[in-house]
Amino acid sequence: MRIMNRFADEGYRNWLKGNEGLRELRARLSSFLENETRNFHECLSVKINTVLHGKTCKANCDIKSWIPKPKKLPALCKVCVPWRDEILDNHSAKGGPIHWNNSVPRLWPTEKWEVAKVYMPRGHRSHNSFKDFDIAALLNLMICCNHFRTFIEAQYILKVMEVRNSVMHSPDNSISKEDLEEHLRKIRNLGQALEPYVPELSTLSEAIDEFSEITDMQPRTSFAILQSARVDSRQRPRTDGEIIRDAEKWALTEKIESIIQRFEDGQRAGLKEEILALDKFLLTSHDLIRHVRPQLKKLSDIAAHFENLYVESVTRHRQTYDELLEEAETSGLLEKISSVCQRFEAGQWTGLKKEIKDILWMPMELALFL
Repeated sequence: MRIMNRFADEGYRNWLKGNEGLRELRARLSSFLENETRNFHECLSVKINTVLHGKTCKANCDIKSWIPKPKKLPALCKVCVPWRDEILDNHSAKGGPIHWNNSVPRLWPTEKWEVAKVYMPRGHRSHNSFKDFDIAALLNLMICCNHFRTFIEAQYILKVMEVRNSVMHSPDNSISKEDLEEHLRKIRNLGQALEPYVPELSTLSEAIDEFSEITDMQPRTSFAILQSARVDSRQRPRTDGEIIRDAEKWALTEKIESIIQRFEDGQRAGLKEEILALDKFLLTSHDLIRHVRPQLKKLSDIAAHFENLYVESVTRHRQTYDELLEEAETSGLLEKISSVCQRFEAGQWTGLKKEIKDILWMPMELALFL
């Protein structure tokens, strides 16, 4: 499934649109969540300091190995216990497992995201800023932390969580037109409900529509998208091809990271089938593989845990990449690129225009991998 063939598939285009709707929502929630996690943290600090009077944890409390259990609390020092109890009092899921080991208790008094992570799913221990959290983590924060009840009813967030799960767990990266319309309606509804508190959401619906138009635009060829990458993006707005390529990269990365996190959480039902479907997709979409190399390595390691399952796209891509790299070296292409760069930096510009033009028109397969 080359680029042109992928975009001839309406289901795949719809899948991308659903992903992009979630991405646009997440981007617009950034300032709001930064501010409100800080406000929530400050409120807790003021209340707790009336008891602790500025005392800090001396026991270096850390619960990395603690296993979450319903109605069970981790044992902590006298300084961390008031923080634990206040975090729990503001949790909407007191009767269920709470992922305390997402965070480091001794950092609760100073780091707002260490507190916020207790309201998220497992797997965020190493994350410490907004950019580290996917849309699922942020939606869970807003559902589980009672502070956000001031701004929105949980039903709006839960419906978008359903959208996220449906999109991420689609085995063939495909969504029907009817499902897409329902997904986008739920995303828009959340945006409209929060807009009085998040002005950035006023442009959410427009951004979703613009991306849909770009995605459906024809003809959509691999050549057009490849050529769009060959002009310095700092000199002009992003082309449609760059927008599409960026959306594909983000959607694919999110999907693989979702599989990895579910595996690490022990939620392995259906994972084998999803990995096989993703592998099949990548084998026919070579241009996307280079964007997710680190994630593919993890995916290959996960596949090793299942009997008779391996990620063929990793092996085949490695062979293809090695062959292309060898071709680039033997043809003198790498040496030519290096020479052009050195001459440009030295101010020796005579004849460079033609040489650069020749490099830009290199074989497409080499351009995709170099």
